Amino acid sequence: MQGVEFIRVESVETLKTLNFDDYVDQIILDCRWFNVDETYQRLALKLNMLHEKQQIFIVVVKDKPMFYELESRCRQHQNIVQKLIIACPELSNEELLESGKLLKSAYNIEADLPKIFRMHPLLKRKLKGKIKRKNNHGNELNELSNQCVSTQKAGNSRSTKRSIFNRMKKFQAEANKRDTEESSESFDEIEETGNASRTLYTKCYVCKTRLFDIEMTFCKPCFDLNDQMLKAKTPLHKRYAIVTGGRIKIGLYISLRLLRDGCNVIVTTRFPNCARNTYSELPDYDEWKDRIQFKKLDLMNMHSVQEFILWTKSNLPHLDILINNAAQTIWRPSKYFNDLQQQENQLALTNTNSFDSFTMKRRHNSNQKKHSDDDSAAISPATEEPLLKKQKASSDTPTIDIVSKPSTSSYKANGNDLFHNPVNNNSVWFPHGLKGDDGQQLDLRPMNSWRLKLTDIPFSELLQVLTVNSVAPFVLISQLKPLLLASPFERKFIINVSAMEGQFSRFNKGPHHVHTNMAKAALNMLTRTTGIEFEPERIYMTAVDTGWCTDERPYEQAQYEKEKGFRVPLTEEDGAARVYHPIHHGMNENNKPYFAVFLKNYNIHHW
Repeated sequence: MQGVEFIRVESVETLKTLNFDDYVDQIILDCRWFNVDETYQRLALKLNMLHEKQQIFIVVVKDKPMFYELESRCRQHQNIVQKLIIACPELSNEELLESGKLLKSAYNIEADLPKIFRMHPLLKRKLKGKIKRKNNHGNELNELSNQCVSTQKAGNSRSTKRSIFNRMKKFQAEANKRDTEESSESFDEIEETGNASRTLYTKCYVCKTRLFDIEMTFCKPCFDLNDQMLKAKTPLHKRYAIVTGGRIKIGLYISLRLLRDGCNVIVTTRFPNCARNTYSELPDYDEWKDRIQFKKLDLMNMHSVQEFILWTKSNLPHLDILINNAAQTIWRPSKYFNDLQQQENQLALTNTNSFDSFTMKRRHNSNQKKHSDDDSAAISPATEEPLLKKQKASSDTPTIDIVSKPSTSSYKANGNDLFHNPVNNNSVWFPHGLKGDDGQQLDLRPMNSWRLKLTDIPFSELLQVLTVNSVAPFVLISQLKPLLLASPFERKFIINVSAMEGQFSRFNKGPHHVHTNMAKAALNMLTRTTGIEFEPERIYMTAVDTGWCTDERPYEQAQYEKEKGFRVPLTEEDGAARVYHPIHHGMNENNKPYFAVFLKNYNIHHW
C-alpha cells in the first residue's frame, strides 16, 4: 500500500532493531502479536521515544486491556483515535486501514459537534434520542444509544480531573504559608494538655502575635476580622438548610445566622419542643418564625435517621445547605437529662402547635398522592408519626438499629462500665434546677469523657461517639445528595463541623478522648475524599473547626482554672461565624468556593 508502512511488533526488542530514519511514509505499528510476557509499560516507553523521531504513526493492539494501558501511558502524544486501534489478528491490513479511516472520520465529526449544534440548535434535540452512522455504501451500521450524547451524569464515572487536584494544591500552599508566619505555641496545645494556667492570653488566638494586654484574646487586625465575620450578611432567600443539633450553643447561632439572612431552616434535635421554646424567646422571633421547622432526630438511632431522611425527601422541594453540627464529645448519663426531658414532655402537652412553623412544599413525585391527606397543613406531633410509619411501611430500604441507650449487658472497659458506675450515675452530680455557665444542667462529676484514656472508654460510648460524629453525617450526606442536586441554585454547601482533635499534623497530640479524636478524623477524611467527588456538581463540602468555645474539662478542674483567670478564647457566636464562613465566602460570585479542605479561623488549615 502506497504511503503506508506496516511493521509487525512482537516484542520490545523488535522496536530496538528498527531504524525509523529509513521510513518516509506513514507507519503503522502492528502490536497484535506482542508477547504478553513483556510489560506494556516497556512498550509505552519505547513508543514515546519513537514518537519524537517519527511524527505520524498508528499503533494497533489486540484487546481492551492493552488498549487502555497504552492509552493512559501515551495520552500526551497526538489524538488517541489517530494512534491506537483495536483489531483482531484475523483482520487483513487493507481492512485494518479502512477501519482506521472510519474511526478517524468519526472522531473529527464528534470534535465538530459543538460547532454544528451552535449553528443548528434543533439538531441536539433530535440527536439526543439516537444517532445513526452510515458507511460509504449508505448501509446503516448501527444505532448508538443515548450514551453517545454527553449528559450531566456522564461525569459520575470519570476520574477526578487534574485541575481539581491543582486547586487543592493551591489551598494547601496557602496553609503552609500561614504556618511559617505563625508561632508554634498555640491555644490548641493548652486545650490538649489541659494546663491552661501556665499561659493566659499573651498571644493572639488567631495569628499568635504577642499581645500587650493580658485580657485581650485577639490582636487588632484579627479582632476586626472576627467582628467583620460576625456581622457578615449573605442573601439566602428561597433556600433550604438543615442544621443538626440546633437547639443550643453553636447550632443555635448557626441557625439564627441562616434565618436572619432569609433562609428556610430545619433544626433537628432530640428535644424539639424545648428548642422551639428557646427560639420563641428571642426578640426577632416573629420576623422568621414562618421559616423555621423543628424536627426530632436522634443520631444514635438509625431508625430515627432514616425516618428523618424520608420526611425530608417527601416535604422539601430541594436542599441548598446541610450543616452536620450535632456531635457527642462528653457522654452524659440519663439523670443529666431529667429536667430537660420533663420540660420537653410538658411543652409537648401544652404546645399543640409546636411544629406549626412553616409549610414545606412537597416534591412532585409518585409518592405525593400517598402523603396528600393534608398538604397545606404543617407537620404537628399528632400527624408526624403516622406519616413516618406510612413511609417506613412503603420503603424497602433496610434499616440499621444502633441502640441509643446502653443495655444492662453493655461492654465493659478495664473491668468497669462507665454507664453503670454509681459515681457517674449518681443524681448528686446533677443538682435539680442548677445550671452551668452555658445555661445547661450543671455537671459536677469529677471525671468525664474529656479526660478518659483508651482503657477507660466503654465500648458502648465508643460506638455512640463514632455514630453521632461520623456515621450519621455519612448517611445524611449520601441520602440527601439528590435533594442538593435538585436545587435551582448553582452553588450548594455541606459543612461538617469538625475540630482540631481529628488532626494528624499536630505533634502535641495527647492520650485523652481518643474516641473523639477517631470520630473527628473520620469526619475529616469523609470531607477530604467526597468533597472532591461533589465539586464538579457544584456541591461544596468543607470541614470547619469552630475554635475553642467550651471548656470540656470536669467541673472542679474547670472551676480551678476559672478562679485563676482562665476563660475560653471564643464565644459560641464566634464558633458559629466560623461555620458560616464557607457559605458567606462561597456565595460571593467573585470567589471560588472552598471544597475538600479543613478551615480554621476563616482560613485553610492542615489536615
